[in-house]
Amino acid sequence: YGAFLLDDDWDVIFTIVETLHRELSVPVTCKIRVFKDRERTLELAKGLERAGCQLLTVHGRTKEQRGHNVGMADWTIIRDIKRVLSIPVVANGNLQKFEDVTRCFEETGVDAVMSADAMLYNPTFYSNTPYRPLDVALEYLDIFEKHPVVLAWAKGHLHKMLIDELALFPEYREKLGLHARTLEQVRQLVK
Repeated sequence: YGAFLLDDDWDVIFTIVETLHRELSVPVTCKIRVFKDRERTLELAKGLERAGCQLLTVHGRTKEQRGHNVGMADWTIIRDIKRVLSIPVVANGNLQKFEDVTRCFEETGVDAVMSADAMLYNPTFYSNTPYRPLDVALEYLDIFEKHPVVLAWAKGHLHKMLIDELALFPEYREKLGLHARTLEQVRQLVK
């Protein structure tokens, strides 16, 4: 959790970014969470830009806003950061449905948006098409078959994609989590 670096001496963070910017031939990007103190957040963002950050992603929540304390992301601070920086800014936080993407662009003026959790639950999030979880899960398994990773990771993703279906049919949750040991067994459960 890199956000905990923000509690430390910012000179260390800026030195890391400066070194990366100087030594690498690719752009240096950073991602931050915000502070309760708006001015402190703006100073951090400006310091990162001065250090050589070439794109900044801003999660509009504090590092304390995790788990049961998650709360709403503050898009106004993301807007304020965008206004004071000359580099591209990406907004992160509160993107739960496709309409939120448009609203975030309008309210913040950012160059792009990023979504994490929504994409885990609905991989078609950015397509603005009706979500059919079982069809998407089967397509995901086809991709998994072509590009295998650890089966437990795929099953974890499927638990998120199929969260509503598994709530309706809890016996499948256990079968998927504990008993399906091969890709074909997982595919049969999804079908």
